[in-house]
Amino acid sequence: MAEFKDFQKSLTQELRNALNRTLSKISKEQKQLLIARLKVKSKYLHKRRLTPHRAKLDDLIIKITATNKKITPIMLQNKHRPKGKDYGRPGKKPNQLGFYVRGMRRGVLSKGNTHGFNTILRKDKKTNRPFYYLDGLKRLDSEALVFFNELKEKAQEIFTKELEE
Repeated sequence: MAEFKDFQKSLTQELRNALNRTLSKISKEQKQLLIARLKVKSKYLHKRRLTPHRAKLDDLIIKITATNKKITPIMLQNKHRPKGKDYGRPGKKPNQLGFYVRGMRRGVLSKGNTHGFNTILRKDKKTNRPFYYLDGLKRLDSEALVFFNELKEKAQEIFTKELEE
């Protein structure tokens, strides 16, 4: 009976190890696909935003969860950010907003193309002057779901290879 329990424990350990190796490969693949699709800098796709949940001995389930984070212009690679004299960046301090839109009067969106970003009206705290700034482009969690079927098939292939080894 003890031999069977040892065999069962070693089998679940091997399954757990194979699942965790699969998870690490798939999470890297998901980051690369998101960088290619959204043109986001890799430093913004860290473990707090794309969290891998590893398998345990008593729970042999792996998953990757994504936060409901807006993709802002600051998160984009430099060559894919809004450019030109119509867009400004007030500073790099954390409490300052990202990209503001120059020349937009209150209630009139005269710029037209905002590179797919939403424009939001805010007021300056000091001068009480209204201005528009570019908000989020898309949500990270919904964009991560786009690759679900592709990553699921790759994960199954990687898992079978890991079990064969």
